[in-house]
Amino acid sequence: MDEKQIVYNKTHRDNHTSLLLQICRTLNLLILIFEKSNHLFNLRCQQATEDVEDSPTGGFEEGLNVYRQRDCFRNSNVTKPPN
Repeated sequence: MDEKQIVYNKTHRDNHTSLLLQICRTLNLLILIFEKSNHLFNLRCQQATEDVEDSPTGGFEEGLNVYRQRDCFRNSNVTKPPN
């Protein structure tokens, strides 16, 4: 191989390596964003659950509406006001 071909191969390989690193960094960033948003969603669901469970009978409907709006209701056994 002549020197130009060696330099070309090295540059080509370095470009591929750089691109792969960028892809990996982007994927890691997306994973972190997803985990953070999922964590925040879980915190909101937990708070909504506590709001529903801790509310007196008069505040149950309000808590239940908040719970439904946060799309957590389907994962819960909260179906009727406490007695």
